[in-house]
Amino acid sequence: MDFNTSRANHHNRNQFQTSAAAKVKSDNSGCCETNYFQQSIYVNTAETYKRAQLMTDAQSPHELATDYEAEASATGDIPAGAISVENLLKMKTYQMPFKGTIKSITGWSSAAKAKISTVALCLWNAQRSIGSVGAITPTVIHEFTVTTSADYDAVAKISETTMDAPSFSKGDMLFFMAKADDTGNSFFHLQVKYTDEVL
Repeated sequence: MDFNTSRANHHNRNQFQTSAAAKVKSDNSGCCETNYFQQSIYVNTAETYKRAQLMTDAQSPHELATDYEAEASATGDIPAGAISVENLLKMKTYQMPFKGTIKSITGWSSAAKAKISTVALCLWNAQRSIGSVGAITPTVIHEFTVTTSADYDAVAKISETTMDAPSFSKGDMLFFMAKADDTGNSFFHLQVKYTDEVL
């Protein structure tokens, strides 16, 4: 996982990068900061969404290789298109420290041949619970397509700036899933720009 932890005025232990200045709301009700988080991922042959691998020593934390839409437990209590709470906590997610809004997703992609990949930024609104809450169906807050490069030695630019201001709440977990329309691996490095309300 790639992070840029530099900040203009102080080090952020949550591994986020903040722009040079905080901008005070015109109504003085709070303070907004522009922040970023970054992630490198790749997906293998996949016509359905793949979620992140669980953490083990032999696997890359960047690889999305578990079939999200076909996932089911041995007892069949995880429906297609859902993830168990246990597995969500084993995956790489970003817990958002404040409520805010996604502004853009930028970065680069590469593949052995040109193909269309679809990337989804997903949200899990975790809530305290006593007893079983069952499997979780994440919310896709933004989805976009990328035409990858036709060679691993080349990269295609990602610039997703047109979106309907997808929002998140304090404590929400954000993570990526991806799928492709053809065989072979696709590699991505993604940076998410967002604003949050810190007061």
